[in-house]
Amino acid sequence: AGLVAVALAYDLGGQLDRLRLTRPPPPDATVLFAAAYDWLLEYDYRRDLYRLHTGDRVDSEQCLARFRRRAAAAHRFTVSPPRPELGKQAHLERVRRALEHIAAGDIYQVNLAQRFVGASPASPVAAFAELQRVHPMPFAAYFDLGERTLLSNSPECLLRRQGVEVATF
Repeated sequence: AGLVAVALAYDLGGQLDRLRLTRPPPPDATVLFAAAYDWLLEYDYRRDLYRLHTGDRVDSEQCLARFRRRAAAAHRFTVSPPRPELGKQAHLERVRRALEHIAAGDIYQVNLAQRFVGASPASPVAAFAELQRVHPMPFAAYFDLGERTLLSNSPECLLRRQGVEVATF
C-alpha cells in the first residue's frame, strides 16, 4: 500500500462546472493528478520539522540519502523567476469585474488565480527550493512525474483527512 498524493489545478473547476473560461488551459495542461508513492517527505511549517513517510518496502535510510543528494545538487542552480500570463492592467480589470459581480449579488467570492510561465529550469528541484525560500507556503508540493514535474505553492488546503473523516476548507 502506497502513500496517495492528489493535486487539482484551478482549471479543473472550470471544466467540472462548465464555467465560461475566458482563458482556457493549454491543451497539454495537467488539471488532475493522483498517484501512489512508496515514500513522501512532509515539512511541518508550524514545528519546523521534516517527516519521512515510507511504505513497507522502502528503506528509509536509502530514501533519505537520495533526497539529501538531490537537495544538495539543487543549490548548484539559479532559477529565473516566472512571469504572470496576465499583465498588471489585465489583472486589475479582472479584479474590477469581480467586484462588480460581488456588488450585484451575482457571486460572494472569487478566486483570481492565474498561471505563471517561465523557461524550464535546469533543475526542477532547484526551482522548488528557490520558490520555498522566497515564498514559503504551507501546502506546497513537489511531484516528480518522470516526463513532467509539478510544483505547487498553495497557501490553502482543499481536503484534510483525520481518521475516516474528510473535511474541506
